[in-house]
Amino acid sequence: MSRRPPRIERVAVIHKLGEPEAARLAAELLDWLRRRGVEASTPGLDGAPAEDSGRPGPGAPEHTGGGPSGTGAPSPGSGDAGPTLAAHPQRQPPATQPPESQPPESQPPGSQTPESQTPGSQTPESRPAAVHSAEAQAAEAQSAEALCVGVESDLVVVLGGDGTLLSVARAIQGRAPILGVNLGTLGFLTEINRGELYPSLVDVLAGRFTLEDRSLFEVELRRCAGAVSSYRVFNDAVVNKSALARMIRLIVRIDGRFVAVYRADGLILSTPTGSTAYNLSAGGPIVHPSLPVVVITPICPHTLSQRPLVVPHDCEIEVTLDTAQEEVYLTLDGQEGGTLAYRDAIRVRPAPDRVRLVQVSRRTFYDALRSKLRWGE
Repeated sequence: MSRRPPRIERVAVIHKLGEPEAARLAAELLDWLRRRGVEASTPGLDGAPAEDSGRPGPGAPEHTGGGPSGTGAPSPGSGDAGPTLAAHPQRQPPATQPPESQPPESQPPGSQTPESQTPGSQTPESRPAAVHSAEAQAAEAQSAEALCVGVESDLVVVLGGDGTLLSVARAIQGRAPILGVNLGTLGFLTEINRGELYPSLVDVLAGRFTLEDRSLFEVELRRCAGAVSSYRVFNDAVVNKSALARMIRLIVRIDGRFVAVYRADGLILSTPTGSTAYNLSAGGPIVHPSLPVVVITPICPHTLSQRPLVVPHDCEIEVTLDTAQEEVYLTLDGQEGGTLAYRDAIRVRPAPDRVRLVQVSRRTFYDALRSKLRWGE
């Protein structure tokens, strides 16, 4: 569902620290916003304060036309060093006279850091890179939760890939609209790329954008011993076995009514937003993000007639692990989770909050599918 946006006066710019390209772009963006009278600051995704280098960084491209798909916008000149930024967005005095000068030409983001480590390399502790990467993603997600608690902004600009946006979306929980800027690879969730950043922000500050609501899951992990943990999920909740485990048995109930016992490598519970993620790789359907549904997709089921199932989003889905003495994991958005034990259960229901994504380009969901999945090529 799309709706009219609020007035933008305060902006939080969020990026992962340790990525020079994102840090330079964030510093440039802060200067650009402040020179236009917007209160702006940035935390990094590890929760530590990010500092403005005071250098303009690579400039915004020149603007040749009046739409979000143009190649630029009025951009900042090289200003004085900015103030040290707090860990959470705080009010900054607006600039009194934004200059009209143009920045130097932008440099291509050729040195971007990928969203996750490439498997195969060894960590200093000689652990597999995949393990290290999973730990890093979990730490990033926890840090995003901590830093976004204090965000009180009219807009959150996220510089990174889909993984960065997922962490922020769960933490913000609908308190502010999110504009994703893709510095990663595929970028299904991020609305614009770096070259479109400044023309798009000109439109956003002028109120020429809409908001699209996306659903969240509330996931409750109920241990057989009695402990209960709660999470928010934007993409999917996945129960799957380890690489060396045999097939597992999962009992599925919807609103307390028995559905089936799945003997499979695992089970994916996906939001419409997550239907183009793991769900798609496992043979599940692509679902338009505005549909109020949940997709239940088995991973390599023993019974081939157990196909993906689409159910209303306002039901409660319960999945109980009915296999003992096997390594089984619960993974949430690919970033959080832990191990499951025999008779542990997860319950999935719609969350009361919704993620609000900024739409400023004229690209549709079908345009994204065609370009990202290379349909027709």
